[in-house]
Amino acid sequence: MRSFRIVFTALFVCAAALLTGCQTAEFALNYQPGEVDTFKVSQETTKEVSFEQPSKEKSKLDRNVGRVEMVFDQKVDSLKPDGTAILDITVKELVFFSKNSKGVNVDFNSKEDESGTLASIIGESYKISMAADGTVEVVDKEDIMKKCRTREAKTIFKDDYIIKRHTIRGIPKPGTTVAKGKSWDRYSASPKGALDSKAFRKTYEVEKMQDGIAHIEMTGSQTNKEIEGLDVGSGSMGFMANIFDTKDTFTGSMVYNTETGEVVKSSESLVSEHVAMEQPKGGDTKKGPDVLTMRFIHKYSFEKI
Repeated sequence: MRSFRIVFTALFVCAAALLTGCQTAEFALNYQPGEVDTFKVSQETTKEVSFEQPSKEKSKLDRNVGRVEMVFDQKVDSLKPDGTAILDITVKELVFFSKNSKGVNVDFNSKEDESGTLASIIGESYKISMAADGTVEVVDKEDIMKKCRTREAKTIFKDDYIIKRHTIRGIPKPGTTVAKGKSWDRYSASPKGALDSKAFRKTYEVEKMQDGIAHIEMTGSQTNKEIEGLDVGSGSMGFMANIFDTKDTFTGSMVYNTETGEVVKSSESLVSEHVAMEQPKGGDTKKGPDVLTMRFIHKYSFEKI
C-alpha cells in the first residue's frame, strides 16, 4: 500500500505540472565533438562628460565611444573527462569603431573593407577552453597573433579581452534546476574603463519556460560583500567620486535551450551616472545650478545566428 501511495503521489505531481504548464530542466552546457555553430558578440563602451551652466546659457558635451563586433564559427575540437570543451574559434566578420570628441579614430567593417589594416584577421583562428561552469581560458592564439599588425588588433586578442568576449554571462552553478520563478546570483566587477570600481550582485530569474526554452531576466545592484577571487580594480575618478551622486542601472537577459543545452542569446547593459551640482557664482541663481554629469555605458550581447 505504501509503495502505491508513493507512485500515486508522483503521478499526481507530474499531472499537476502538466496542467499548470510547469517545466523544469537542469542547466548544463552540452557540447558535441565536431559540432560547429556561428555566433555574434558585440561589446560597446561609451563615456560621456557634460557640463551645463544655465545661468550663462552654456553647455558642453564630450563623448568617447568604442565598439567591437565579431562574428565567428565555433567548432568543438574535443571534450575533456571533466566536461571542459576545447573550442576552435574562426573569425568570419569584424567591426571595430572608435570615436572621441575630435572625430572618428577607427571605423573598420570587414564586410565593406577587405584591404583594411584589420582585414588580415578574417579567416584566422584561435582556441579556448570552456569549463562546465562557464570559465574560459585561452589555449592557443599564436597563429592569429601573427596577423595582428596594429595596436587595435593586438588589443582585441589580449587574453583578458578574449576571455570576456567568450564568457557566457550568468551561467548558474552546474546542476542548477531551471524552472519558472527559479533564481540565482552571480557576481562581477565593474567593466574595464568604469569611472568608479565596485562589485555587483546580478540576480537571474527564470521569467518563462516555453517549448523547452528558458527566458531569463537579470537585475544587478552594487554589493559590499567580499567575493573570493573577484578583483574590483580601481576606477578613474579617485577621490572625486565622493562629490558625485551615483546611480547604476544594470539589466540583462538570457535565453537557454534546455533540449540542446546551449545559451542561444545573452545581453547586459550597465549605465552608471554620476552627477554633481553647485550654485553658480556671479550668475543668475534663478536659472538653476551648474550641473556636471559623467556617464559610463557598457553594453554586451551574445547571440547564436
